[in-house]
Amino acid sequence: GSYVVGESGGPSGYAVSFSGDCSAGGAVSLAPGESKLCTVTNDDVAAPSEGCLAYPDFSPATGPNLLGEAAVAGDVLRLTTNGGGRTGQAWFTSRVAVGSGFVSDFRFRFTDPAGIAGADGITFAIQNDGPDATGNLGGALGYDGLPRSLVVEFDTFDNGELFGDPNDNHVAVHSRGTAPNGPGGEGDSLLGVAVLAPSLKDGEVHRARIVYEPGSLSVSLDGQLVLSVAVDLEAKLELGNGAAFVGFTSATGAGAQNHDLLDWSFCTEDELPPPRLSVVKRVVNDDGGMLTAGD
Repeated sequence: GSYVVGESGGPSGYAVSFSGDCSAGGAVSLAPGESKLCTVTNDDVAAPSEGCLAYPDFSPATGPNLLGEAAVAGDVLRLTTNGGGRTGQAWFTSRVAVGSGFVSDFRFRFTDPAGIAGADGITFAIQNDGPDATGNLGGALGYDGLPRSLVVEFDTFDNGELFGDPNDNHVAVHSRGTAPNGPGGEGDSLLGVAVLAPSLKDGEVHRARIVYEPGSLSVSLDGQLVLSVAVDLEAKLELGNGAAFVGFTSATGAGAQNHDLLDWSFCTEDELPPPRLSVVKRVVNDDGGMLTAGD
């Protein structure tokens, strides 16, 4: 039969979306005896305060300035496809305050590896070159050559010590201060690196959180702190007024994969992103109709 999953009495100010085995409108078809799983997600559709920007998803295609191959695919931001030799960048279109502290949360997923391996990864980037800033492909992860920048790499290809890569599954922080940035080892651009336990190339959704308090930057993955580095952004990048452009970069080379962002929130100072409530429903076959959530 055909069914529609719906929701009533949800939290005020939140938008509902459907995923899993349900269509975007909540529709699902079931054969006799068949079981399917639908997920109902309630997302705050507005930034929680003037100190935050929030993208619960990337549909419609408005918001960050997209460069290179970066494009909206459905409701995700695909920084690159799994074609070789690609780059993609996405920048918030105006400078935001970073020097006094911020929290950046985003979910990402890497899928469909191609070429010699799934590569190369993405970065969360802070830069003062402008909203049209671009970088080089492959292991350069789309940020090589950006002056006055600092990036947090989520890197899935081992380019060796000269790139500061300990393996093909790590997080790293790179900056050359006001000079053009790029992957490098200790004594060059590398400020800190950590090998990861969960594989970034497992096709699953991963949640990253980057927190900056003046003098310290920390990176968490899937709720676990994985790296902390000592850095003063205003001094390192010579920001002056403490503001910079924020966004993401990505690249592929001889190896490739789809690099997708599912959502993003960025809050300055002590502002935190909105809570995210997910309700999972198990739909079984009966005589059809509307199923609703009671809470």
